[in-house]
Amino acid sequence: LKFVLSHYRDIVFARTTPTQKLRIAETQKELGKVTAMTGDGVNDAPALKAANIGVAMGIAGTQVAMQAADMILANDDFSSIVNAIEEGRLIFDNLKKSIAYTLTSNIPEITPFLAFVILQIPLPLSTVLILAIDLGTDILPAISFAYEAPELDIMCRKPRDPQRDRLVTNKLVIYSYLIIGYMQAAAGFYTYFQVMYDYGFKPSGLIGLTNKVVYEFDLDNMSPTVFPDVDKKKIDWDDNDSSKLHICGRVGPRDADDASVATIDSMPVFEKCSGPIFTFYNLQQYCHEKTATPAAQMPSESQLDALLGGKWTYDQNVGVVYGRDKFNRPACDAMPQATIALDGQTYTLFVPYGVWSQDGQDKIDDATLNTECLYWTRSPLIEAVGEDSTSNDGGVPVCQSTEALKYAQSAFFIAIVVVQYATLFFCKCRTLSLTMQGLANWFQNFAVVVESSVAALVVFAPFMWVVFNTRPLEGWHICVPAMPFAVFNYCFDELRKYFLRQGVPNLKAITGASQTRFGKWVYKTTYY
Repeated sequence: LKFVLSHYRDIVFARTTPTQKLRIAETQKELGKVTAMTGDGVNDAPALKAANIGVAMGIAGTQVAMQAADMILANDDFSSIVNAIEEGRLIFDNLKKSIAYTLTSNIPEITPFLAFVILQIPLPLSTVLILAIDLGTDILPAISFAYEAPELDIMCRKPRDPQRDRLVTNKLVIYSYLIIGYMQAAAGFYTYFQVMYDYGFKPSGLIGLTNKVVYEFDLDNMSPTVFPDVDKKKIDWDDNDSSKLHICGRVGPRDADDASVATIDSMPVFEKCSGPIFTFYNLQQYCHEKTATPAAQMPSESQLDALLGGKWTYDQNVGVVYGRDKFNRPACDAMPQATIALDGQTYTLFVPYGVWSQDGQDKIDDATLNTECLYWTRSPLIEAVGEDSTSNDGGVPVCQSTEALKYAQSAFFIAIVVVQYATLFFCKCRTLSLTMQGLANWFQNFAVVVESSVAALVVFAPFMWVVFNTRPLEGWHICVPAMPFAVFNYCFDELRKYFLRQGVPNLKAITGASQTRFGKWVYKTTYY
């Protein structure tokens, strides 16, 4: 019996006794085969118990047979077994698809943190946005695979090997993580660097930036300016190929007529300050207050905080104000009198706009709260004084606050959602093309709408900005940078499945694809 069962594929046993059925079931299990045995009588109970799957008749079967069986055929129709096999394969198939889809987003979620630790760039994707993906945008799409219809070839496949064809295989993990996952991560990082570049920060300048201490007030870092008795700090671009920031500040005559230079940027300092800067005098000029306001003596830090709302730092040792205003466009009625008296003369501190980094964000986030950041516009204040607000490193307008990073993180989040669209659609099929499978899964179509709505709510709803630290993206930052990656992902998987169908046995009747050596290799290495 063992020889017959191991050497012949199709065997028919006629008029077998209950004892013979038991021998067949036990021998099949010894050979490592998965055996389903049907029966209805009391004598069939041992064979039903010995088989991997015992199937008893629901109408003609005895109570003993039903208790020994694993499954009861309610209508006593053997064709129902075929339907049950198809349903079981469909459930197994859809679980694989859902897992493959869910795993792909893990890589673009963990690589930003690795880049933050290893490369020390400002964190591209915050923790709360990762939660927004896992618990928000990805929930319904992952569940929607439960409603996916079976592929046309589902009953043409060989029975799976329980020892090898597990739910999560090495090929599934490699494909989801190392191939699709890193493609999605590439889309996110490209979007992140593109947005940061549009705000004036080159990728080379971002590396190591989080290790730089920004906006730390202490006298040890101060260098003499053109005024020997006044200290300064410098926040500015390096003049080399990187875009690291420093701290700077400078003082000058409050009245423009008393200035010895024509422009702010040409005022002599210890080092060149090329970044956008403003003064209290410029604010008055911007607000069309041509008459000089009498100097306001600032004898204590408490009085200064009362005047400026705690948004500045006052150095009592030298009587100089260090800091920046709450907005890039300060209110005209808030600051005209905020000048300082030094050695009996009225001076104004020149304070830079350009302050941001991961470290600096923690220290001055309150000072930049609600700052407007539009990368294609220049501050009217800068326009008023003739200053150029473009980065001499990137050559594009600079976002002078911690807002730049928030915009980049929002764009990274949207990029993941965009590439997940493509992943959702090509995960619908394991072997067939999407054109063969169609878009009949109404729940999945609804999930795409919900996913898009959640993403838009997180980024564009004002009440969500505080929760997720996001900002409303403008222009082509919304979806365009990640779209080529999404299209490439979809086309790559369609091409993979095109060759894979040339390696699947018994599929020519459905797809018309003949088997090829390359197709067999693709099927062997990538079919999960």
